[in-house]
Amino acid sequence: MVCGFRILRFGRKRVLRFECESCGGSADPGLSSKCMEGLLRGLVDCPGVEEVQFPGAYEKEYAGEELRGLKKLAFLLFDWELRAMMKTCVGCGRCEEERKGLLSSLSSCLSLSPLQAREKLKGFLGEMEALSKKGSGKCRECRSSFLREFLHPMWEELGKTCEEVFREGRLARPKLRPSFMFSKLRMDPPPGSEPVEEYGLPGGRVKIYRHPPTSQFLYFLFPNECFLPPDFVRLLHELRENLFRDPPLLEGDREVLEERIRRLSAKRIAEEMGKRGWRVGKEEIYRLSESLTRFTVGFGVLELLLSDEKVQDIYLDAPPGEAPIHLYHQDFEECLTNVYPSEEEAELLVSRLRALSGRPFSEADPVLEAELGGVRITAIGPPLSPEGKAFSFRKHRSSPWTLPQFVKVGFLDPSTASLLSLLVDAQASLLLTGTRGSGKTSLLTSLLFELPPRLRILLLEDTAELPSAFLRALGFKVQTLRTRSPIGRTEVEPSAEEALRTALRLGESVLVVGEVRGPEARTLFEAMRVGAAGNCVMGTIHGANAREVFERVVHDLGVQPSSFMAVDAVVAAAPIRPLGGMKKRRKVVQVAEVVKGREGEFRELVRYEVRGNRFVMKGWKTSELLRSVAGKWGMDLHTLLSYWRLKERLLRTLLEVSSRKGRPELLEAGFLFRSNQKFRELWEEEVERGRPLPERVEKGWREWLRRAVE
Repeated sequence: MVCGFRILRFGRKRVLRFECESCGGSADPGLSSKCMEGLLRGLVDCPGVEEVQFPGAYEKEYAGEELRGLKKLAFLLFDWELRAMMKTCVGCGRCEEERKGLLSSLSSCLSLSPLQAREKLKGFLGEMEALSKKGSGKCRECRSSFLREFLHPMWEELGKTCEEVFREGRLARPKLRPSFMFSKLRMDPPPGSEPVEEYGLPGGRVKIYRHPPTSQFLYFLFPNECFLPPDFVRLLHELRENLFRDPPLLEGDREVLEERIRRLSAKRIAEEMGKRGWRVGKEEIYRLSESLTRFTVGFGVLELLLSDEKVQDIYLDAPPGEAPIHLYHQDFEECLTNVYPSEEEAELLVSRLRALSGRPFSEADPVLEAELGGVRITAIGPPLSPEGKAFSFRKHRSSPWTLPQFVKVGFLDPSTASLLSLLVDAQASLLLTGTRGSGKTSLLTSLLFELPPRLRILLLEDTAELPSAFLRALGFKVQTLRTRSPIGRTEVEPSAEEALRTALRLGESVLVVGEVRGPEARTLFEAMRVGAAGNCVMGTIHGANAREVFERVVHDLGVQPSSFMAVDAVVAAAPIRPLGGMKKRRKVVQVAEVVKGREGEFRELVRYEVRGNRFVMKGWKTSELLRSVAGKWGMDLHTLLSYWRLKERLLRTLLEVSSRKGRPELLEAGFLFRSNQKFRELWEEEVERGRPLPERVEKGWREWLRRAVE
């Protein structure tokens, strides 16, 4: 009996879904000849479908490359059955019935097992080739004709198709998902993939592959849920459905809700397993309750991707399900994943984001922005995205970047890092520029840790990217002002210009602007020019270098050139592709001071040279900015340079000790804050003596570091 199926439509997509619920088979064409026959005959009848589904505890789906190969097999089956009806003899016709029987037998075998059909055809082919050399001339001619017009073409077509459909003697595995999961996962990498790394996550494993044919890295996620026994999958599916039937259980604060569902899930899992007589340890029950929580009130597979510390950005493009999620990996940069989100998952995600943000999302409001546990989420939908919903997830590091960490990864060198630390310490006004993904916001974050904690910091941003809570926990005085998103339509938050005017009335503070981009720029630069902005101003702006920033601020944003001169220096970052290769390296490519009194002129203090992969210090001997800092501090330039070099030596020492002792935490914000505080304390003691000696400060700091590390 041929398997029953239905044709379903999801938008423009046609799906062939088999009715496996009442069948005792495996619902897997790779394991069952009955399922293979049902699949091929279903594709013969419905060759235009874009997806084939086999429901069960683990739902299997064939689409894309896998389905194209199976459609070729289905066409071969139809073609072979057609051949079995055609005239096969050119002579007397004595062999006609025998040959038709042979072709029918091959067709039947093909429908059940293409690989066995290939072996069977190979045997018939050998026999017929031997016979074609025997008998009368007419018989030899007839047999040669049968080989030429039937068996040889069938052998060639089947061989090519089997190579495409089968890998290492088995059917290419379909995309897979447990019945309680909406995302589908491709379990096998494409042919030609080379494994390069593997590591574990709390809820699964990750394998990274290099795929030379496409010059891409592949990120394959294998959640623990994909390896559960089918009975466990069915149990979790039942419990999940029961939870959704009781809406009050799924209401409330997200963190409280997760804990409630986690505890309730553990109880219900233990209870059901006891009823069914399954002996399972307590640890397994807790793991299953984590899975049920993740796929009931959490974000499912996305939650696992977000838990990977090496994953920075995640993208889901429209239409959902047709393309895999892709992401930006710390070590391998742009990667395609094996995760295919469904339309149902996109709908569920939008519903969760609406509830979390309290913001609308519809055709009238096709953009939704939200923050979730250090992740910045943007969703877009029709009519802005005509093919459906799409999402981006931008993660903030759990521990913010610091200057020593940037030096370690080569983003800048110790001398440049020490110069920036000095300028921040001197409360210079800095603009950090770069293209998207250049690292300018991360660099801004690292500079905040170089500020003295006695200063109050006002953070002005439309999306929470700067680590206000982290700074506050260290002892900094931080006030955040949240502004209206430039792409949203909600009027709840104030505009950036309104928030900036408010900030200027909040007293003397360090003003940090997440991104300078609109009408607020004129207010900001005018306030800086007349000294109303307080101690200093730091912010980011899109641009490639100092000159481009000047052009944008003056000509695009309408700021007077005289007001722009309130900026002390521009720091430019950029992603570099050495020798035109695929890998990008983020670098600080320029530190340039604004030449006062000369419109649009800059003096470079640092330039990154790609060819030599080095940071070149220049212009510091004639730097008006450094002379100005020295003047404010009552020093000559030589003493200021000694102070700069002292900072550099301490930074190099910290890097060396961290590397030698295998203590990466020495470069993190918490320890760096203590280190900077100790440096300030020692320098202050020297100031009180009347003449600071860098050697004495360095000796005292090294002794403190030795004790702190031990």
